Amino acid sequence: MSYQIRSISFPARSSHHPIILRIESELNKLRSWQHDHLEAASSSTVAESVFFSLSRLEELHDCMDEILRLQSTQQTLSKPQHSSFVDSLLDASLKLLDVCTSSRDAMLVIKERVQDLQAAMRRRRLQADSSPEMILSNYICFRKRMKKDAKRYMALLKQIEAELEGSLLPQHPDHQLLSLMRAVKDVILANTSIFESLLVFVSAQESKTKKAASKWSLAARFMTKDNNKCVSNEFAALDAELCRVGKGTIIMSGSEIQSMMNGVEMIVDGMESSLERVFRCLIKTRASFLNIRSH
Repeated sequence: MSYQIRSISFPARSSHHPIILRIESELNKLRSWQHDHLEAASSSTVAESVFFSLSRLEELHDCMDEILRLQSTQQTLSKPQHSSFVDSLLDASLKLLDVCTSSRDAMLVIKERVQDLQAAMRRRRLQADSSPEMILSNYICFRKRMKKDAKRYMALLKQIEAELEGSLLPQHPDHQLLSLMRAVKDVILANTSIFESLLVFVSAQESKTKKAASKWSLAARFMTKDNNKCVSNEFAALDAELCRVGKGTIIMSGSEIQSMMNGVEMIVDGMESSLERVFRCLIKTRASFLNIRSH
């Protein structure tokens, strides 16, 4: 399976601020790790890469915030000729916060639904208003809603990408300014790609567009070469098995289903913690953009 990775170009290294070089290094590290660990495109490596990518987002935001807090950066980007670029960053940061918050909340609901199912399977006899059938139905209905929400947020991420790609950088800036603006833009685009990958993975849905394969994001790696369908993962497997349970066509034993739910719960716990940390990073980044806008 071959993957095309988005190219990130910079001016001559001699013009770079050390923090910009760190951002470039983190982006290259992210691309390299994804390429090395996702050749097999297996469920476990995809999950590992989502976790790794979220952790690298924290480092990327730390680097970006460090340079955005510099007085020279704030004075330069606050100039009227850069207001459109800063506005696009502000808009992107708000939308990313929306996606991150919704994804984090979805993790909480999945964990609650899975824990309810686990309790129902253990106890077998429940109150009339919390029957196993109702709990199972609630989980399946939530997952269907989640798939719809994921598609909506993926469209929002595509919108962010399109707006940022369409935002014009100054035609004749000094190399230091140009490298700064490109680095900030690339960090935001890394956010959109990683969040898209997370949504594809957690919602366990098929990707209908071949356009995703041209991205350096993880989402391109979730698709098989032949039919562009997502690689089966823990979420997809549990969804399929619980749907069979609901139809009375159970294939797995109760212990096997419990094991599947335990696996999903472990992933969800990790995702929830990672998203909470990324959420705090996004808050800081948005505050930095607001400070520049009001400088």
